[in-house]
Amino acid sequence: NTDETLNDIEQPQQRSVFDKLRGADIDLLKIFDIGSIVNLMVQEKNLLFGLKITATEKSDKYDRYRTFQLISLPYPGCEHFREVAAQKYNSEFILHDWSLSKNAAILEVPNHLSSCVDTDWSTWRSWSTIHLTQNYMQLFFRHLEKDKRGILIHCLSGWDRTPLFISLLRLSLWADCAIHQSLTVEEIIYLTLAYDWYLFGHNLPERLAHGEEILYFTFMVLPHLIDDRFIFRPSMTPRQHATTEINDIHSNLSQSHSVEIEQDKKKVREEKLLAVFHVFHTCYRNIVPANSTM
Repeated sequence: NTDETLNDIEQPQQRSVFDKLRGADIDLLKIFDIGSIVNLMVQEKNLLFGLKITATEKSDKYDRYRTFQLISLPYPGCEHFREVAAQKYNSEFILHDWSLSKNAAILEVPNHLSSCVDTDWSTWRSWSTIHLTQNYMQLFFRHLEKDKRGILIHCLSGWDRTPLFISLLRLSLWADCAIHQSLTVEEIIYLTLAYDWYLFGHNLPERLAHGEEILYFTFMVLPHLIDDRFIFRPSMTPRQHATTEINDIHSNLSQSHSVEIEQDKKKVREEKLLAVFHVFHTCYRNIVPANSTM
């Protein structure tokens, strides 16, 4: 209709305003060396408080974000996790109904990135929520390994889905000893809850009142992220590669010894992630019994 057309197209008097606002947004992204923008929204547009809300980079009609790699990874919103709780987190039955008209977003991933994950992306709507989470996490890790520039991950408001993936990335990289190496299990849980969730607006009492346990799901999925597919293996620079080759020649490490080291890393990763899961689960369920609301 006419109103929608007016909302979708920048009028001449609005152009300079959008140039200024989106220009400032782009400048900030460049300051943080962002190379890719990942949109988790399932809707093309969403009506919030009477206003149409959409991703800035997606609604831009003048291709201002052309220097960024735009990736669309539709992921169910917090209301989906009512069903997740109702199914008692049985991974085989945690499915999202993508046939609903509001789920208009499509999965868009560059071929050079999607090819790094061994899966059939054309079947993504048939995946369980856990399978969807696993494949998206693999994409993030492969991106981090291949591209030195940063990733901006966002959803609609940034309160639920965004913290979910940022928290999982932080915990996984910590388990790989890539970040926060001095933090204990309890300390990394405290950090991700305080910073990734609450500081960015997650309202746990409100979510629990609606049975939307997306926070609990985040930690519940950790045991599904412990195998080799989710290990972060940063690519080496040419100098690092040359140094590694020289060291290999002089040290003459046996292949079996290298395998042992890799197995030790995997074991440490698994132990750390499972420890986080068990500590969080125990604390959470002592405060929020299953099937309860606040």
